[in-house]
Amino acid sequence: MKFNKVLFWCEFPKEVNWKRFNKILNFNIEVYIAAKNKKEFNFYKSKIKTKKVKNIGVWPTLSKKEGYWFSGYSSKKSINKLKQFKKLKIKIDLEPPLLDINYNFFKLVGAYKILLISKRPKNKNYLNKTILELNKNSNIILSGLPLPKFIDSFYINQIKNKNIKRNYFIYSTLVPRFLLPLANIYYKYFIKKSIKNNKNVMFAVGCIGHGIFYSEPTYNNINEFENDLKFLLKNNVKNVAVFDLAGLMKRENPNKWFDVLKKHLNQ
Repeated sequence: MKFNKVLFWCEFPKEVNWKRFNKILNFNIEVYIAAKNKKEFNFYKSKIKTKKVKNIGVWPTLSKKEGYWFSGYSSKKSINKLKQFKKLKIKIDLEPPLLDINYNFFKLVGAYKILLISKRPKNKNYLNKTILELNKNSNIILSGLPLPKFIDSFYINQIKNKNIKRNYFIYSTLVPRFLLPLANIYYKYFIKKSIKNNKNVMFAVGCIGHGIFYSEPTYNNINEFENDLKFLLKNNVKNVAVFDLAGLMKRENPNKWFDVLKKHLNQ
């Protein structure tokens, strides 16, 4: 079994060597570029010259002060910033607001637990309404953590719309190594259930490079990356997203990382 489609999340387009990327990419992918506004998105979109990138979408982000990701905790003013991307392909991260701490699995779990219990997300319905309105003219991917619905519901309402795709990140590097066997048992269950409900669901692997905390654990080597790809394939995942393009391009031999992906892609 191989993947039907590969997408790349590009959270840090400023860190990408676009000339080298255009030169070495040798298979078809889609790229979603993080941007706070349409002008910024168009600037980085213009850097992509290779015809191997079949679709270029935007990944809207907020300032860190606004929470960076979108959720019911976002203000209506922040949520309205999604509207400028109307008619584009859009990937929206639905996560609790960014916390001003370094990445630590246990600290983050504790901090978000307190946040979700103690603070009410006032704008869940408004965010849903905005996403559904955007979906009339835009192709949308909603991305988030592989959490049970009852936890998700603390910060975002469930959106049931067949035209909206879902993505969940299965980032093995973010889980402490001693917990990974347990996490994989849960991931298998979550993936199976998600595919049963939606055959077009996608899952993302990572992290190849740092995220917005700038202190996230990343793959030690290319074998760890390939093991995650094989894990998804064994669990019947057909569409994979990779985090992050900047991180891959900054690896010593980015060609080899692309080759591993290409090997597992049905092209």
